[in-house]
Amino acid sequence: MADLGPEPGTERKGRVGGLAAFLWHPYVRTAFKIALAVAILGWFIAQGRLDLSVFTGERLRLGWIGLSIFLMLAGWAVIAYRFRLILAALGLPVGYGQALQWTMIGEFFSAVLPMSTGGDLVKGLYVVRACRKGRRSLGVLSVLLDRAMGLVGLFCFALMVCLLGGQAVSSNPRLSGLTCTLLAVCGLSVLAFAVVILPQVEASAFRKRLMASLPLGGKFETLYAGLLRLRGKPLALAAVMGLSLVSHSLGCCSLILLSRGLGMNFDILGSMIVIPLGLFISTFGYAGGLGVGNLGFESLFVSMLGAAKGVGFTFSLAYQLLGILLRLGVGLPFYLAATTPPEDAELAEG
Repeated sequence: MADLGPEPGTERKGRVGGLAAFLWHPYVRTAFKIALAVAILGWFIAQGRLDLSVFTGERLRLGWIGLSIFLMLAGWAVIAYRFRLILAALGLPVGYGQALQWTMIGEFFSAVLPMSTGGDLVKGLYVVRACRKGRRSLGVLSVLLDRAMGLVGLFCFALMVCLLGGQAVSSNPRLSGLTCTLLAVCGLSVLAFAVVILPQVEASAFRKRLMASLPLGGKFETLYAGLLRLRGKPLALAAVMGLSLVSHSLGCCSLILLSRGLGMNFDILGSMIVIPLGLFISTFGYAGGLGVGNLGFESLFVSMLGAAKGVGFTFSLAYQLLGILLRLGVGLPFYLAATTPPEDAELAEG
C-alpha cells in the first residue's frame, strides 16, 4: 500500500507543539524575563521614578532596617522547618539543620543562577542526591510541594488579612474594591485547594483526563500525588499551612519595617492588604521579582495607597536588592559547607 504520508493536520500540530515546547523551555522563559525586567527597569529610570534619596544616610533608619533583616531571616528559618515537615510527611526524615542547609542553599542559588526557579532546582538536587534510587522522585516532589504550599499559604494569609481588616477599609474607596477582589480570588483559591484533595475528586475520571491533557500534566499529577500524601496526614498538613501563614506574616512585617527604615510611612493596614498581592505578582518576575514585581508594586501603591509615582517602584527595588544581598551573604556559608552533598543514610533508608 502506498504511503499516504502523515494524517492531515498532524504536521501543523507538531509544529505548534514544538513551538510551545521551545517557548516553555527554562532558558527561553528566563531570557524573556530578563529582557522584560531590563525593559521595565530602564523605562522607570528613564521616567525619573527611581528615588535614590531613600538610600542616603539622611533618610535611612538603620534600626528599622535591622529589624526588617531579622524578620526576613526568621521567615527563612520558618520555611526550613516547613520543608522538614514536608520531607517527613513524604517518608524522608531529616534533622532541622539539614533542612535549613538545603533551604539556604536554595535561597543562595535563587540569587546566583539566571533562572527564576534556579534555587528550587538546586535544592531539589541536594535532596535527590541524599536519597537512594527508587526514592529520588520523592526528593523532587518535596521541593514542588514546598513551593505549592507556600503559594497556598500566601492566598490564605491575604484572605485572613482581608477578613480581619475588611470593615476598617470599607470607608476607603481605594482599598474597598481591592479587598473585595482579594476576598473573591483568595477565597476561591483556598476553596479549590480544599476541593481538589477530596477523595471523590481523586477518583474522578474527568480529573484524570483533564490533568492528562494539560501541557505539564505529568508534573501536575506528581504534585497532586504529593498533596494526597499530605491529606493522609492532617496534622502535618495543618502544621505546614500554619507555618506558611507565619512565614508570610514575617515577610509582610519585614516589608513594613523596611518602609519605615527608608522613610516611607505607609498605612500599616493598607500595606498588609497590598503587599501580599505584590508578592504574588513578584513570583512571575526575575530574581525575586525584578521587572514584573516592580511594576506590580508601583501600580498597587499608586492606585491603592495613594503613594506618589515612583515610590512603589523604589520600595520594591530596595526590598529585592536587600533580599539578594542577604541570600548571597547568608546562603554562601551553607553552600560552602556542603559543596558535595553526601548520601544521608537515615534519609536514604526512609
